[in-house]
Amino acid sequence: MAVVLAFLVGMSTSVHADTIVVDDFERFTPPGRDLALRLDEWSVVYDKGKTNITTVTDPGPGLADGSSRVLLISGDNNSYDIARKVPFDRISRYPLLRWKWKVTRFPEGADISDPNRDDSAAQVYVNFDLKASFLFYPCLLSICYYYGSTEKPGKVFLWEGFGTFVEFICIRSVPRDGTGSWFSEERDVLADYRKAIVDFSTDPDLTLRSKFRRAYENALGRTPQTGPAGEGELAVHSLALWVDSNDTHTRAESLYDDITFSSPVGGRPQ
Repeated sequence: MAVVLAFLVGMSTSVHADTIVVDDFERFTPPGRDLALRLDEWSVVYDKGKTNITTVTDPGPGLADGSSRVLLISGDNNSYDIARKVPFDRISRYPLLRWKWKVTRFPEGADISDPNRDDSAAQVYVNFDLKASFLFYPCLLSICYYYGSTEKPGKVFLWEGFGTFVEFICIRSVPRDGTGSWFSEERDVLADYRKAIVDFSTDPDLTLRSKFRRAYENALGRTPQTGPAGEGELAVHSLALWVDSNDTHTRAESLYDDITFSSPVGGRPQ
């Protein structure tokens, strides 16, 4: 899985006082390969293997009015990443990420912490800009929320390479949640971001966590005095979706809907 590529972008956004709608997929244009930063469309960042991406009408429970256009990504022995830019630069302004997803096929035997089988049918990345580059790719610090094939929800795994850092957080898994059901999610990305680079005094992998911290400080050009909020925040770079089955040589399929960022006054998910 080429994690380092989870970041490049291109989003038709709807901005309200307390909520930014990344996409509800009611009007969707298939993503192209334009790697320029854009707010009005998705871009293909990485494409390996055989992938199909489209929107479908899904009458399943958990969707607005029982029917909605949703994004479907499926692939055989594939690794496929699309991303788009977000129209704000501080996660403290809109810290609550909400989305709906459903896994219908999963890469059997996958474990994202094992480089020989690090696949997942559904991954949602929030990417932060480290103000550096590897070749012509920007380096990022990313929080990835994923639907595990064998892992237990709550598992956290760190990855570092090519100047990019990712904290993977398993929030759904096939053994517990199965397949074929819609789930509505909410994550406080700011809280996860703080933990990823600051609150790591009891982390078993202090060496790698310290690399996260140093990359963060280098991006700011100084050691922050107030922690990763306000003046100490990295700029938000993009949001990405990844479907991955190439290491297990299997098939994966997942669906997505209603991706938003909200401020705390935006209320709870419906």
